[in-house]
Amino acid sequence: MYDKKIKFGVITSSGTIISHVREIAENRDEDILISLKGLEEAIPIGKRMEKDGAEVIVSRGGTSHILRQNLNIPVLSIPVTNLNILSSIQRSAQLGKRILLSTFNARISGMEIFEELFDVEISQGIYNDHDSLEAVISSAENQGYEIVIGGGISMKLAREYGLKGVELQTSKETVASIIEDARSVAESKRKVQEQTERYRCIINSISEGIVSVDQGQYSSYSWNNQGTPESI
Repeated sequence: MYDKKIKFGVITSSGTIISHVREIAENRDEDILISLKGLEEAIPIGKRMEKDGAEVIVSRGGTSHILRQNLNIPVLSIPVTNLNILSSIQRSAQLGKRILLSTFNARISGMEIFEELFDVEISQGIYNDHDSLEAVISSAENQGYEIVIGGGISMKLAREYGLKGVELQTSKETVASIIEDARSVAESKRKVQEQTERYRCIINSISEGIVSVDQGQYSSYSWNNQGTPESI
């Protein structure tokens, strides 16, 4: 049924992730659509990719959550590990002592350990869209925080408010792994669609009646000359 390459999209505000994807794509046989967008700005891009035949979308953090709510295809989220956070805090500690970690929807536990380890103060700014993220960063600037850790949009807003930004990094190996997962999801979807089409063809070719059984009850149908089921 399918004789074309698997197509999926990568939508993220992280320039580093985009660079990783481009490097990885050179050695793979998928059709990968790429966009440097985040949060609500990603919605029209995701819908366009879906319309253009993308079978899976890969994103990260809040953007992946928002895309899941607005698309009809699977959205895989690139994980953020404690090692990613640790590395970002370590770099931030070289720039200042008061750090804002922008966090989507919920707090991340264990920050007290990092505060003690690097002798810094870490505040978590919880956001759920672009406006709330900007409010969090604006408030942090007013409260004297010096560094913002987060994704690409957080970096942009940090610059606008005169703060230093440290992008939350994702390794090339993690990106390669999630792309492999995206391929597996697309292949599974294709198998299900092929099975569904096969069953549809079988049912359409049957001229006799079919009995469907459900918890001790049944309904019987026959097909008329136009191929339309009629209840018996």
